[in-house]
Amino acid sequence: MTALLICKFPGDEITLFGNVVLQKSSLQWKALLICADPTGEQSLEDSEDQWRASCFALGIEPIASLRLPLVGNGYYSQASLQSLLNPYLQTFADIYIPDLKEEGSIYWDLIIAIGKIKEHIFIASATGVGTEFCPISKSGMERLIVILNTYYGIRLRSQKIKVSDLHGVRQYRRIKSQLLVQYIEEYVYYNQFYQLNNDNPWDLETSCYEQSRYELEISVLAEISWQSLIEVGACIGSFTSRLSKVFPNRDIIAYEPNPTFFIKLQKRFSKNDRVKVINNDIWKIDQSSDVLFISSVIYYLDYFPLYLLQTPAHYIVFSHIRSFHNQTISPLMYSAGWTCIFKKEILPCIEMFCDIPVQKDGTEIAVWQRHSTK
Repeated sequence: MTALLICKFPGDEITLFGNVVLQKSSLQWKALLICADPTGEQSLEDSEDQWRASCFALGIEPIASLRLPLVGNGYYSQASLQSLLNPYLQTFADIYIPDLKEEGSIYWDLIIAIGKIKEHIFIASATGVGTEFCPISKSGMERLIVILNTYYGIRLRSQKIKVSDLHGVRQYRRIKSQLLVQYIEEYVYYNQFYQLNNDNPWDLETSCYEQSRYELEISVLAEISWQSLIEVGACIGSFTSRLSKVFPNRDIIAYEPNPTFFIKLQKRFSKNDRVKVINNDIWKIDQSSDVLFISSVIYYLDYFPLYLLQTPAHYIVFSHIRSFHNQTISPLMYSAGWTCIFKKEILPCIEMFCDIPVQKDGTEIAVWQRHSTK
């Protein structure tokens, strides 16, 4: 049986995969290098040669170096990446990739491409769930160190490989590729969400954290007097739906720029005359209301849309990470003459998303009241 290691950089075969290679020595191990990443005076060929020699020393057959340049994520088309990887991946039952925390140029695009080809992938899992635990013996560690010293002195000098990269125990996890793709597209590529077509993006309908946030936001809105409300960035309408059920006789206008999410909004509220949905973004709010409700939107913008201060007749309710309130929202609103009449925070927490532990940043909900001119 053969297994393939996806080495992002030279040395990954030792630091990330050395544990499993030594423990499962009965497998025929092969390796694919994504980027040779030459250092200092090295040529591309020198870096590739050292990677190949290191692989052979560990009993791994190096099959190819793809020579992909280190451009940012999103620059490669998925079609071209899948076409490039497919010939190498199809013949292997088990594919091992670096940890999801190993961020960097092109890496997320590569995982998506691999995930579109293979149904399951093994991850070198530094955090969260593990399905394979691979301790290493003293002799095994000494063997890895000898290989590193022999072939990767330049990478050690440049700190691209460190002694802390050698782990006495590493865990690896077999996971559905579909979950990895969803995790990257929604949790990592949040600024590219226009590509999403998911009925429950970011687990908005099911996350315990999100439900707690909705409950607090609803309770805040119950404390102030209003008949009409504009929600900016309604997404698929998770909060909008709660809002319309708790306040069935109020008028709600939900703005959503994402065309895919907007279609879901239209369908969700097609029979509710009290909820109006509009396909526009935060820069094109052309309605008025008693309350302007903005949750987890403003901090993605380059600058604050000041014209919004003229939109509501009475209140603006912000629900954003606390640091953003302190650094941006509060100074701006105070200087504009608004009064903060309520603040409440939900603390950060850790949840599982796509079977991967992630931290929810928490939120502070603040109600700002327009200054009276009496």
